[in-house]
Amino acid sequence: MFFVFDKDGHESYDRALDKISGLQQKELRRRKVPINVQAITSVPCFELWLLLHNCYSDKPYHITERRSPADSLISDLKKL
Repeated sequence: MFFVFDKDGHESYDRALDKISGLQQKELRRRKVPINVQAITSVPCFELWLLLHNCYSDKPYHITERRSPADSLISDLKKL
């Protein structure tokens, strides 16, 4: 079982990782053949993957007063 999500600036990111880890432990205890439970995270956001598969960039993306890292990346993607 996979949980896919962005980090962006979400306050609950670390709690989500902890819950997924706890779910993995719960499944190990509950089943004879455990289900593999994993988090697939994208830091800072999934849009970075899209950008890097279309061009080279070493531009830092971070939160600003007006924009999230994803907002900045989406703006750059639209310029391609």
